[in-house]
Amino acid sequence: MRHRVRVGVWLGLGFLSKYTALFQWLRFALLFAMWKPARPHLRRPGPYLALLVNVLLSVPVLIWNSQHDWVTITHVGGRADFGNISHFTLRYLLEFAGAEFGLLNPVFFVGMVWASIAFWRAKPRDPQMVYFFTMAVPLVFAYTLQSFHARVLPNWIVPAILPLLFVMVIYWD
Repeated sequence: MRHRVRVGVWLGLGFLSKYTALFQWLRFALLFAMWKPARPHLRRPGPYLALLVNVLLSVPVLIWNSQHDWVTITHVGGRADFGNISHFTLRYLLEFAGAEFGLLNPVFFVGMVWASIAFWRAKPRDPQMVYFFTMAVPLVFAYTLQSFHARVLPNWIVPAILPLLFVMVIYWD
């Protein structure tokens, strides 16, 4: 049980450090959706205890934001251009993909994309690849979708790079 509390503490501290840590819950949801042997954990209190601890550690951020007219949501929303969601352009997508292509090295970029697509199509799936894939894809997918209507900086997907490299290495091994 204390391991679940630890998970909640680390996720809560991650959220206090960087809001991107909230993607961790999407990663867990995707992991449970993709890996049937992990689903029995959802019938136990562990994941819900971790979520509760994470929420409790998020309370200071919520209180501060409520006292300051939700300035963080305004800032992040403005940065993401949420108010202009109907504006569709390939310009930002091409800029984002081009930046990642150059920064990650074309060989690694193509290798990670190829391995991720091949993994997605594969049945049955290797448990290690499921884990690393689910640790990366929600973040990359969300920012790729965002790049259809707003600028996405290439460093925003940094937490997903290492898991994607692991997917690539496991696939090509």
